[in-house]
Amino acid sequence: MKGLIACLGACLLAHLPSIAISMTVLSRDSLHPTHQVALQVFFKTGHSIIDPHFRANQTRIHQFFTTLHHLTDEAQVNIDSVVLVSSSASPEGTTSSNALLSGRRAAAMEALFRKNCASDVAVRVVNKGEDWEALASLLRSSRLDGREEAIALIEDTPRWIVANGQIVGGRKKAMMELRGGWLWQEMDRQLFPLLRQATLTIYYSH
Repeated sequence: MKGLIACLGACLLAHLPSIAISMTVLSRDSLHPTHQVALQVFFKTGHSIIDPHFRANQTRIHQFFTTLHHLTDEAQVNIDSVVLVSSSASPEGTTSSNALLSGRRAAAMEALFRKNCASDVAVRVVNKGEDWEALASLLRSSRLDGREEAIALIEDTPRWIVANGQIVGGRKKAMMELRGGWLWQEMDRQLFPLLRQATLTIYYSH
């Protein structure tokens, strides 16, 4: 674990990568305080290459590395677990292609971490593909008309509906047809961009 702390400190001395990163520090357990530093990278539609000029990335970079600098200066900081990389894609397109795209986004984030830190640090990758759970969460916090219908559809409709051994429908098809397709278009405009992401999380405690 000390190696990982040293690795994080070394990141500050390396050339700052021009990427889109957002930062959060959260407590997970009030009895055994554990915190996390999270780097979130957003991607353009259909892309898995980290774009330095996308979604106010430079501001996020500064916020993250400033926080990381403070953490690595604290002698009592302990890394509690392996680095976690999770990735996702928005649901337009085929499910299989979105799973591949999400995997490439995770690989880009892992490569970023290993380029700037020790290569022997354990990284656990979670490829979420089409992240319907995250979409439901975004819908709950949105003001879109029909959001309750869409959330219910996500919760109650299986990904695939099979009859006589063949796929005859499913969640995505029903969602695309909801309210004549208007809601899908609004989600594409307002919510889908937030699903095209990869997040790297490091847990630590004092």
